[in-house]
Amino acid sequence: ESKIVAVEAQKVRVHFMGWSEKFDEWKERSSTQLQPFHSQVTPWRDLEKDDTLEISDRAYSKEEKVTWFGGTVIKVRAGNSNNASAEERIFPDKEVLVSCSRGETWVAVESELICAMGTHTKARPSRQFTSHVRDETRSESLRGGWGGSGRAGSSVANGSVGLNNLGNTCFMNSMLQCLTHTQPLTEFFLDGKYRSDLNKDNVLGTGGKLTESYAQLVSEYWSGKF
Repeated sequence: ESKIVAVEAQKVRVHFMGWSEKFDEWKERSSTQLQPFHSQVTPWRDLEKDDTLEISDRAYSKEEKVTWFGGTVIKVRAGNSNNASAEERIFPDKEVLVSCSRGETWVAVESELICAMGTHTKARPSRQFTSHVRDETRSESLRGGWGGSGRAGSSVANGSVGLNNLGNTCFMNSMLQCLTHTQPLTEFFLDGKYRSDLNKDNVLGTGGKLTESYAQLVSEYWSGKF
């Protein structure tokens, strides 16, 4: 999870929630790493009783060194925020009473004093959170078998799509998806810079056809459609 904390003409400063400011990064506004909120991260903050999470010791004191503990939600109550309507809110308007080895304390679900289990520790959450939009898309794809569902539409966010498995192409598809999410390489193709490096005269090559095909794949992959 992240949020924009500063803006410039061509760049924005990204703060990663639950992490120190020293990990903030400046990103180009056109960067493919900038995606709609919770389109790539599970929306886990709609917490319920008995859910597990990580909580910072700064929820209990103002110690300089930050330590994270595994905690459990033992109570849930309505929040006190009146700054936004239900439609405008990003997080649920509620607070949770968290119990851990440091004791019990109330925390707003939007607070950076809590993180999803497994963010800073090796523990796993007590239940799996899902995004209804992405689950629906996945189930439709699975019903389509190896060839996929064959339907077209818009992805939740640019780049949040998969590749149909044509029988035994699963390993190739995994490799291609890793490559398409390698930012410098993907931007090299999306910007068309690869064309100046094409070698169409090498008798041992493909005349640039392989590279052109990959460029087309990258373009369609990040088009926001499927």
